[in-house]
Amino acid sequence: MTTLDHNVEDYPNRTFYFSTPSFAEGSPELVQLLLEETNRSDQWANENPDDVAELLSTMIGIDKEVLDTVVNRRVYGVENINEDIIARQQLQADDYYRIGLINEEIDVSELMPVDPTWATDNIE
Repeated sequence: MTTLDHNVEDYPNRTFYFSTPSFAEGSPELVQLLLEETNRSDQWANENPDDVAELLSTMIGIDKEVLDTVVNRRVYGVENINEDIIARQQLQADDYYRIGLINEEIDVSELMPVDPTWATDNIE
């Protein structure tokens, strides 16, 4: 087991959604729709943290009081990939390489497109 406490930088708590390049390039309007609707549900979660904690408690069997704390520590939402996100992910990749969690150095900018056809302007 690897512990991530070897002077690893503090990273934002982000969720990434993955697809094959052929799907994203072949169906950009569907990817946009998925991101927009995910963002809409995320906004609901931000406005209804008590309901989110209750739903999660029922689904995963953790006491609601514990999940109240977890849910209120996070702001939910979808963002298009930008230079700041890439820079933060690069720091994380560099740290993971440094502590031996990944075997090769990677250039995150080669894997995360900044202005893909599926990016959307309809995210609040």
